[in-house]
Amino acid sequence: MANYAPSTRARIADCITGMRVETGVLASATYLATGPTSTEGIFNIYGRIKVMQLFMEVITDLSAQACVLYYTATFSTPAETVQPICAVSGSLSGAVRGTRCTCIGVTVATACIVDPEAAVTDSIMIEKMILGSKGSVGQIGINTATATVLTGTVRFVLFYVPMSDGAYATNVV
Repeated sequence: MANYAPSTRARIADCITGMRVETGVLASATYLATGPTSTEGIFNIYGRIKVMQLFMEVITDLSAQACVLYYTATFSTPAETVQPICAVSGSLSGAVRGTRCTCIGVTVATACIVDPEAAVTDSIMIEKMILGSKGSVGQIGINTATATVLTGTVRFVLFYVPMSDGAYATNVV
């Protein structure tokens, strides 16, 4: 039995894991495409934030096409072109419901990890990253390659902590 009201539990979660924002359920054929295909605009970033967790979760099983992805950041204020914030993941071919593709570090050579088992993520973001600056406007996106995943759905999830006055993130899709 819970000892705290749901709103109290939600606030404690915000303090420990960061604020959560997630996309709606997205068609893999649209977002996990043959590439390189850059999809900026998964999340908007306003101001400076610290990224605590960033992952894609499979909602309905993906078909057996060997798509890979990595996460990117782009800023319009100040102007900054698409920058990788991790290295390319392993294949998402046939990923089943509950599988996550997790950004685990900020080193460009650190690959996203695709869960070997559905609904069990043993690799979390171990290196936190700061994105944006006071008054900046930008986006977190993805870059995909190899093959288009023809069927299945996914959702992207971001946990973050605001680090400048008024900083926040929103989902775009």
